[in-house]
Amino acid sequence: MALSVDDRMVDLIAEHIDVALRVAHLEDSTLVARKLCDNPRVLVASPAYLARRGTPQVPTDLLGHDCLLYSSGARVFDEWSFLRDGVHTPLRAPGKIHINDGMALVAAAVAGGGAMVIDRLLVGHELADGSLVQLLPDYQLRPGQPVYAVYPARPWLAFKTATFVAFLQERLFAD
Repeated sequence: MALSVDDRMVDLIAEHIDVALRVAHLEDSTLVARKLCDNPRVLVASPAYLARRGTPQVPTDLLGHDCLLYSSGARVFDEWSFLRDGVHTPLRAPGKIHINDGMALVAAAVAGGGAMVIDRLLVGHELADGSLVQLLPDYQLRPGQPVYAVYPARPWLAFKTATFVAFLQERLFAD
C-alpha cells in the first residue's frame, strides 16, 4: 500500500490509484464519487498576531491587517466574501504572503503571520487547542468546496477501497 499526497489533479486510472480525496465541486466523469463532508471556511488568526495588531470587528477592518493568501500557479485567492443579516461585503484581502500549500498557510498563521480564510478541516486542531482563533464568527463566508472520495467505476469494488472509504466516512469525516 502506498500513500501519495499531492495537490494536483491526478488521473486515477492512468496512475493506478485506488482512491483519491478531492476537495472540489466535481464535474461529471466516469469516476464514482462519495461525498464525505461539507467543508465550511473560517477566518482565523493566532492570539499572538491579534495581541500585536488588534482583533477585527467588521470585514473592512481586515484592510489594515496582514492577510495570508492561498495561491495556485499565478492565481492568488484574495477575494473574500462576508455575509451578515443579508448584507454582502466583498473584500480584496491585502496580503504580501502567498502560499500554495494549506498546511504551510496554517503554520504561517500559527506563527503570527496574519489572518487567513481557510477550510475549517485544515484548522480544526488549531482551533481546539487555541493556537488559532476564529474571527468575525457572526459573518458567513463563501462556502468551501465539499470533500469527496473518488475512485474508478468498476464492476466490483475492491475490499481495500471499500474499507478505506468506509473508514474515512465513519472515523475522519463523521459529523
